[in-house]
This record gives sequence, C-alpha cells and structure tokens, in this order.
Amino acid sequence: MPAAPDPGGVYYPVGGVEFLRLNNLRGNVAAFYPWAEYAAWKLHGQCRFSADGRYVTVFPPQSLKISLDFTVGRDGWRKLLDEHPTDLALAPRGSTIEFRLRNEARWPLLYADTGCAVFAKPGGAATQPLKLPAPAAHGLFP
Repeated sequence: MPAAPDPGGVYYPVGGVEFLRLNNLRGNVAAFYPWAEYAAWKLHGQCRFSADGRYVTVFPPQSLKISLDFTVGRDGWRKLLDEHPTDLALAPRGSTIEFRLRNEARWPLLYADTGCAVFAKPGGAATQPLKLPAPAAHGLFP
C-alpha cells in the first residue's frame, strides 16, 4: 500500500480506517466514495457508509447522488451531513471536501496522515485520548 495517494495508482485509507477500528469509533460515516467499499469491508459491524461501489444493487439513486455530491464537494455537498445522521467523515488530504469539512462545516479533525483525514461531527467526537495506529499499519494490506 502506498504511503500517500498517487494520481496514477490505487490508494486506500489504511491509516484512517485503522484509526477508526482501533478507537472503536462507531456510527454513520460520510466517506470519499472510492474508499467506502474498502472501509465498509474493514469496519463491518462498526460503521455504516453512505454509498459505495455496490450502488447498483444496494443503494437507491438519490443516496448515490448525495454521496457523490459530498465526495467532490459540489453544490449540495452538505446534504449528507445536515439531512442524514452522519457521525464521522473520511476524506482525502488536500481535497475540496477536506477543506470544506475543516473550514465551512467546522468538523474537528481526529486523525490525519499523508493521504486521508478523519473528522467527527461537532459535539459528537470521543472525548477520551484517541490511539494512533502503528506506523507499520499504514503499509499493510489487508
């Protein structure tokens, strides 16, 4: 697994997902769409995701639209956060959605590495000290 996203390659948010698992953070996660299926696989029973690559058979078209609006930060991106019970967010570092979560939505940043960031709904984050995944966990798959 690459330590940081590569525009020509595949990247999964291993560190961010391991952070959620390690700290037993639970709830509904607004995730960057391409990562949601991986995160759902790793966090099955712990977190639920707005939509992922199974959209044709599992998710209604409106759920897909809301998730994609969030993913690319286009008009209506906040609908997922404001109109649905969203507890956490998983976003790529340096993305429009990371910027908007920090500055417009003011969601607290819980974790960040070179490729992904984990945010919590304001007032909903865990209050105990959170554990960080071991650096080796970033390079492991699965």
